[in-house]
Amino acid sequence: MHHQTRAALWATVSKIMGTPNFVLSGPTRLRLGLLAAITISLGVAFWPHQLPAFGHLLFRESTDSVPVLVARRYISAFQMIKPEDIRIRSYPKEYVPSGALHAASELLTETGQPSFSSLVAVPQGEPMTRTVLVDTNRGQGLSSLLRLGSVAVSFSIDKSRAAGGWIQPGDTVALFEAAPIGPAGRGTAARRTRLLLSAVKVLAVDKMRLGQRPDPENKAESLQALSAGESDTLMITVLVSPVQAKTVVEARERGPISVVLRAMGDDLPWAMEE
Repeated sequence: MHHQTRAALWATVSKIMGTPNFVLSGPTRLRLGLLAAITISLGVAFWPHQLPAFGHLLFRESTDSVPVLVARRYISAFQMIKPEDIRIRSYPKEYVPSGALHAASELLTETGQPSFSSLVAVPQGEPMTRTVLVDTNRGQGLSSLLRLGSVAVSFSIDKSRAAGGWIQPGDTVALFEAAPIGPAGRGTAARRTRLLLSAVKVLAVDKMRLGQRPDPENKAESLQALSAGESDTLMITVLVSPVQAKTVVEARERGPISVVLRAMGDDLPWAMEE
């Protein structure tokens, strides 16, 4: 049908225009008008045939999308991910991030408990992928909580120096030391309190590491055992950079370290940090 239409149009145009020499030798206005008529006629002949293919390319992405979980709000590092923290957004299939989660059920265990924790802070709207999450229920070691460029360092501390023993995995804490003033070896030497690090994440307290969840039926007893065990000391493991680890190790060798518990979500550095 289109071939017949184009042939008829071309014959009509040739009859009106005559030979090509006529077009080239005629007035400029006439030539421009005829060329415009040819362009419009060919467009009308070809457009209905090409429109479906063009429309398919234009709207293909909207019909070929994949659901992806994204953060509903800002999620801080080492926070357990709950269904209310995420929402579903449609992504074109070719732009789906690698390792993306696609359903809220993927975040939960068979019993409906949260299974994933954030390794880093996740901005609002950011896709939830396995590069920013860690499955805390797969029996992985503490190294699974470490991101590239970070290390874990531990130190023993009296409960009186650890917010009464209420420090728990996932808390943000500041570290202080009481550095001696004067020559080493003088037991009565004065000490000066110095801030070591103002905001570090606690990965583990004794044998309780981040992501482990007490049995719901015995949650109160588990927390009480964590903070009021037989020992008066706690072994605290924190997430730091290699340079910060050096600072902690040196302070640990000089004397006791004190831990100050910070508010949830408060991880801004303090100006007095040296």
